[in-house]
Amino acid sequence: MSRLHNFLRPVFALLLLCSTIVFAVSDSSVTVWSWPLNGSPQQLAEVSIDTSTLAATVNNYTPPDSLENSDSPVRIGLYDPATSAWRGIVTSSTTFSPANRPKLVLHMDKAKEIYHIGFEASPKSTYEASTQPSGGSTLAVEVVTTKPGPRPHLNKPIVLSPDGKLPEKEQEKTLLQK
Repeated sequence: MSRLHNFLRPVFALLLLCSTIVFAVSDSSVTVWSWPLNGSPQQLAEVSIDTSTLAATVNNYTPPDSLENSDSPVRIGLYDPATSAWRGIVTSSTTFSPANRPKLVLHMDKAKEIYHIGFEASPKSTYEASTQPSGGSTLAVEVVTTKPGPRPHLNKPIVLSPDGKLPEKEQEKTLLQK
């Protein structure tokens, strides 16, 4: 019994380590930036994503203050330091007004990486003004995954006549001809 116990102890330790790694990989954090055309980039939000359930929590949200009264374009997106590339969209700065409820749409691929970002703002209703999204932030977040595209419906192979032509369809008979 003691040999079995000594054998199972490392196996359980290995299983515990593997489960810890799986749970650690299931969480992701994304920093979203806002960048006015006439200014420098600033952090708009930091979002934590549980990749197993696609639940998103806003850790930090700071709307741009100086943009509320102007109607200038603002870039909202992700910055990849490895490639020095921006990925995102351009929106009007009026979407950050207190009368609107902003919403980030994060697009996630099969590798659980955020590859694109969307942004929308809708007017607050009296019901929405009294309720807050998760974390007490005024920013809502939705995580969208890729879906497989349409696949062709393959039928039986086409059977050709002995001379290599398609068989002719029989003409439909009218009720009187039947």
